[in-house]
Amino acid sequence: MVRFNDIELFVSISDKPEIIDNPQVDVPMSEVMGWVKMNKELLLEYWNDDLYPTSKMIKNIQKVETVD
Repeated sequence: MVRFNDIELFVSISDKPEIIDNPQVDVPMSEVMGWVKMNKELLLEYWNDDLYPTSKMIKNIQKVETVD
């Protein structure tokens, strides 16, 4: 799940991420998809390892640069 402002989106973790739920929301999809692609390996490691600490994932996650 990706949270963008107050909107929650279920997104696949892959080289070509897709929205699994809530496809008709008004969010910048290029930013959401870019974030998933940029953090794919970290997200998969976190998802597949029950012992991977959330604090470590949050510390290592990369942010998307936004332009206003």
